[in-house]
Amino acid sequence: MESFKKNLQRIEQPLNFAAKDDFKNLSHIKDLGKSLSGLIAFQISAIPPSAKNIFGPALDNMMRIFLDYDLQDVAGKKIKITEASLILERLKNAADSFDARRPAQEEQITARIEDLKASVEKLSLPVQFLKGVGPKMAERFAAKKIRTVEDLLYFLPRTYEDRREIRKINKLETDKTQTIIATVAQTEFRYYGRRRILEVAVSDNTGILTAKWFKGQMTYLTGAFKKGTRVIFTGNVTPNYSGKSMIHPDYEILDEEDDENLLNFKRIVPVYSETEGLHQKYIRKVMHAALENYSRYIASPIPAEICRKRNLIN
Repeated sequence: MESFKKNLQRIEQPLNFAAKDDFKNLSHIKDLGKSLSGLIAFQISAIPPSAKNIFGPALDNMMRIFLDYDLQDVAGKKIKITEASLILERLKNAADSFDARRPAQEEQITARIEDLKASVEKLSLPVQFLKGVGPKMAERFAAKKIRTVEDLLYFLPRTYEDRREIRKINKLETDKTQTIIATVAQTEFRYYGRRRILEVAVSDNTGILTAKWFKGQMTYLTGAFKKGTRVIFTGNVTPNYSGKSMIHPDYEILDEEDDENLLNFKRIVPVYSETEGLHQKYIRKVMHAALENYSRYIASPIPAEICRKRNLIN
């Protein structure tokens, strides 16, 4: 910008000389219009790209003033010099303001770069260093291609369950997806022809519901659904010979702390795809901590200026 301001001075010097002492030197200056047109044309070409909208229109106006300057009489020349001097003064003030803004802009850019560096560092942190993870669980996350905090934050739920309303078994409606909390009363395999089906009968003291699995990790399921275990089932309710049932419901094994755990109840709950050793409650717990501590480091793909104009959350 310094060279731009020096070029403005080169334009200013002949204008001041022509206007000095009530234009007494005007008649002695030859081809002023041609000379200034050349200087202005050079100045237009030297405008910094980031400042074209600021200085371009004013310099274009000055160029138009001097295109026919040499054809004017003395009165016309005086008017054009006066107009050009006013424009030049505005240009000088604008150049000073532009320079004053640059340090602040550069500081903002530097701060933004430092923020991005910090964000990259935080988001690149291996998941094993998150609270409650460690090397063993990190290997299980790696099986889901989750190796860093950033990978974890972009591990989106496969669906959501509305657990704001927990239904009693005797109040369940058929052909609707609903959620219950109950206690395992019995787990057994039943055979229908050659087909083996795992049936888990649960009760909440208002009725009995049977959850059925036709396929899956049967050994794991029979070990999980031991008598007396508290469970949460979410699924489509269908009638059967003994009352009501759910086929392959989504489930979680509950513990004593879950009554107060609002990550899993009394809200719309995210449901993630699982792998062996990574279950819903654990994933939610780790994800909740990651979101609280690291989500602010994710850069928005929408420019901040647009967010401000549109009142968007950045």
